[in-house]
Amino acid sequence: MDLAKFPSENPNPVLRVSKDKVIYINKAGQDLINVQANDPVPNKLLESINRAIKTNSAVTLEIEFSNKLFVFNITPTQKVAIS
Repeated sequence: MDLAKFPSENPNPVLRVSKDKVIYINKAGQDLINVQANDPVPNKLLESINRAIKTNSAVTLEIEFSNKLFVFNITPTQKVAIS
């Protein structure tokens, strides 16, 4: 199994965001949320993302999209310096 392909092949939405923009979103996420990489973070997610960053802890959020309920696990990560 190639773990590098895991997010792109996941049938569920997978996103990576900064505090203000979408860095990565897989096809399932694009279809559901209707955003692309480099778009602003959807308002429905923004408050929880900022809380996760501010507290440096995971936040769980339930949001309805397209008449379906989704649970988002928002987890802050550390920046990795590559030299």
